[in-house]
Amino acid sequence: MKMRILSGILMLSLAAVLAGDYAYAGTLTVNIRQPFIVGGKSFPAGRYRILADDENDQFVNIRNLATETSSEIRFDTRLSAREGENGSVVFDKVGNELYLAEIYIVGMDGFFFKGAPGKHKHLVVKEEI
Repeated sequence: MKMRILSGILMLSLAAVLAGDYAYAGTLTVNIRQPFIVGGKSFPAGRYRILADDENDQFVNIRNLATETSSEIRFDTRLSAREGENGSVVFDKVGNELYLAEIYIVGMDGFFFKGAPGKHKHLVVKEEI
């Protein structure tokens, strides 16, 4: 009986710690169907998990879920949050090239990256749910 009570307390403590960590970090999972460029780096098409932390005011982490490789990318500035919608990424599109320009994670301010040079169109990719 004592072991069950101690085990329950340990599990609740662990849950509280994990919930606290999640409060400081946001994640976004997107399926990007063609190669793209961000921060001067090229990335292949695929499923990506983007991790951002309000404590880190310079970088976001972009992780390819198939290859499990990740990169820290410096963003230029923060954007106002988009309330009441799923997360998304916004690309600048020039011809067949995509430049990651904005990231929006639910509950956080957005992130802006230097996108395509010159005239371009936009492509929005919504969060996988």
